[in-house]
Parts: sequence; structure tokens; C-alpha cells
Amino acid sequence: MDRKDGRGLGPHRENLAAAARRYPRRVAESLASQSALLLELMDCVGELVLVLDPALRIVKANRYASICLGYTERELLARPLRQFLASAAALDAAAEAAKESRRSGEADIVTRAGSPLRLAYSLSPLRGPEGESHGFLAVARRAEGEAGMGELGGFSERMLRGFSDPLFLVEGRTRAIVDCNDAALAALGFSRAELAGRRLTEIVSGEGRESGGAVMERADAAYARTDIFKERLRFARREGPPLACDCVALPIFRRDGLLARVIVMLFDRSAEEEREAELALLVGKIAELGSQLSELAASYPRRPRAQSLSSLGFSPRQVEVARLVAEGASSKAIAYRLGIAESTVKNHLGSLFRKLDVSSRMSFMREVMALRIDLR
Repeated sequence: MDRKDGRGLGPHRENLAAAARRYPRRVAESLASQSALLLELMDCVGELVLVLDPALRIVKANRYASICLGYTERELLARPLRQFLASAAALDAAAEAAKESRRSGEADIVTRAGSPLRLAYSLSPLRGPEGESHGFLAVARRAEGEAGMGELGGFSERMLRGFSDPLFLVEGRTRAIVDCNDAALAALGFSRAELAGRRLTEIVSGEGRESGGAVMERADAAYARTDIFKERLRFARREGPPLACDCVALPIFRRDGLLARVIVMLFDRSAEEEREAELALLVGKIAELGSQLSELAASYPRRPRAQSLSSLGFSPRQVEVARLVAEGASSKAIAYRLGIAESTVKNHLGSLFRKLDVSSRMSFMREVMALRIDLR
């Protein structure tokens, strides 16, 4: 990175150019040069960092400052720091003293969401090549007494850095997003500036079934029992369909019992829902195919019910002869089994053949099968 001409500043170049239009050229050039040296460091720390001009207007803000205040870096540019302070008198005194050396103190700021936040800050002078004051570097963090979280705050920060699935840190009182990890940005497609200060339930996609407020009520009921909130939810994305996730929210309480922060973890379940949808589609196709087969079967003409020889006008003796013929018995064997003369058997066969319009035993059996005649 070329620090002399500001190459490699990328998206920050426009902010510094805007500052050059608003402030005296020499001051702006000095601030641009010094802030270029700080750009690589400012976004690497978990503290609020601001570069201010001599009138305490914001020239540069790091990512954590945008998250804390709830504004994008572009929105913060050239704003007086006094706009965010509950009382500016202490800041003016600190700035006057900081022209000589670094000064520290505490101040109450008001975020975009309207929630107060107490910060412990240090104010250091930024000097030009001849030692003249060209602005200030402000570094601030949550005041320990105000945060009231101790090691739990550090735990949530470690979770933010080390968790591989999407994770959000949510402020307990306002339920606004304080920060999120890179996995959350990749999953939903939003930038940190777009998410900072918003409620996570604002991007819950109810698909007409319910609002984010209903989800918030169930979550608050779980927090009231000091319980973990867990539910399958859909979250809107910048592009594409909503993302189905198992949402697990872990409440963290202060020593005085108040809800300080909520750690919200998302576990992608979109693949499971896709498989369930595919299975439902397959079941639907099978049901449709079954319906089509039923309709097809119903369209075929129904086969006639089996008829008996007696219903066709044959005598009981002729029915007995026909059954024995179907068993393959000869005329002589039939006569013996029925106790009648062989000629009588032949007369009965002649009557059977004539009524069915056949001429032999084989053709008789084929006709019986074709007409589904019951010989029992």
C-alpha cells in the first residue's frame, strides 16, 4: 500500500476526497495522510475509532463505530461528534486540553436506535509536519461499569470471532443487532452497515403466516424463563429465496438480572427443506400416476361375469359330461363313471357341440374358456 499518495484506499478514497472539499486544503491533506496510515489498523480493532478535524467533525470512522452508532461510514462523514453526545460540554473541554496531549474520559452517546451508550474514550492530537494541530484521533470502548458483563462480554466477542455458522450479537434492551460475523454476511448477502441497528426479526420471512413481532414475543417469553429460544425460521436474503435456518438464541444476563445481550446462531437447514419439498413432489407425482391408472382401468370395458352351463340351457347330465370332458376323460370312461351307455355320452356331446357351434372336444374347451363358462 502506497501511503504517500493514498493508493489502495479503495472505498475510503471518496470519503477523503469529500473531506478535502469541506476543510482547508492543508488540513485535509494532513488528515488524509495520517488517516491513510491508520486505515489498515482501524478496522482490525474491537473499539470505536474516529478521525476528527479540529472542529470535531468526523473525517473517518471504522467499522465498529458504524455498528455502535448505527450509521454507515458515508452517513457519518462530516457530522459533528456533538450530535451523538448527550452532553457536549465535557467533550469541548477535553478537546481543548487534548491539543497539548492525550486526554481520557467517559461520555454518553445516543445511537441511531435512540438507545444511550456510555463510552470510555481517549482523545489524541493529530499534528502536522510543523507540530500544528490538525485534528484528533478518538478511541472509545464501552465503559466497564455500564456494560456490566465482565467475562460474558468477552465470551460473546470470542463467539463472534470463532463461530463458523452465521452468528449475531443483539443488544438486550433494544434487540438491535450490534455486530455479526462474516458467515452471517455471506449467508444473507447484506453488509454490516445494512444490518447494524436493525432488529433481526425485521428480516424474518413469515410468508404471510406471521410477523416478526410474533417471533419476538415467543423469544421474549423464553428469555423471561432464562431459557434458550430455538425455532425453525426463514430469513430474507438480498437475493434469492428465504434461507431456512434453525435459529438458536442464547440470552446473556447482567449481574443485576437484566438482559444484556443475546447471541443468535443460525444453522442452515435449506438443504433439508429442499429434500422434503422434492419428496413431497415425488409423492404428489405418484398419487397423480395412481389416479391416472385408476382412470385408465375404469375406461376398459368390464369383462362379463362367468356363466354356468345350466344358465345356457344345458341339462344336469350334459353339465356332468362337460366337466368330465374338461378333465380329459374319454367317452368310454365317462359312460363308466356316470353308469350310462357310451352312445348316450356321444349324444350328450353332440348336443353340447351344436349349442356352442363347435365340432370337437378341443374347440369345445377353447370356446368354454373364451366365454368364461363355469364348469364347476
